Amino acid sequence: MHVPAFAYPYCAPNNKEPDMRDVKERLARLERENYHLRQQNRWTQLGVMVLGALVFLAAGYPEIGGEVVVERLVLRDDQGRVRARLGIDGGGVLQRFFDETGTERIRLGITAEGLAQQRLFDQQGRVRVSSSTYPDDHPKAPGVAGSVYYDGRETKRIRLATDAEGVAVQQFKDGERADRLATRVDPAGRVAQERR
Repeated sequence: MHVPAFAYPYCAPNNKEPDMRDVKERLARLERENYHLRQQNRWTQLGVMVLGALVFLAAGYPEIGGEVVVERLVLRDDQGRVRARLGIDGGGVLQRFFDETGTERIRLGITAEGLAQQRLFDQQGRVRVSSSTYPDDHPKAPGVAGSVYYDGRETKRIRLATDAEGVAVQQFKDGERADRLATRVDPAGRVAQERR
């Protein structure tokens, strides 16, 4: 997993042990963020199930063993507005959901290279959360799973990730995308931190 050079040697300032109160506060914040991610994923899963049910209904209840084959599925509301699209995109599969104004709000997909991605957009169509799971044989990020949180200007501000070996990393950036704080926890539970 790519971790910036400044993130080593993960230790508190002056090579002292990290303050346990800071570690507990960070852990509590991570647990809150994890709760919100789980909530977002539940809504995404619900959307996938609803779309699957709609595909089944649109097929007109095929006979047992029958199938419906399409390259692209477009769902419209009663006003004729596109609310969802499912289709093949460059060798991968892509599912997109739109609000009543036509703004894309959720994008789910699997690329031709096997990268699973989810993006959540705000009401103006700006990406606010991007989560990805890389395949184990990916050349730049093998086995990495992570999320990036963006501010309202689409600037990357928080990155959470874990790799196939079990190393967890949390990074915070300022409004100019400069790294300000990195926390790393290895599989043995050792916590290391770098501040800039």
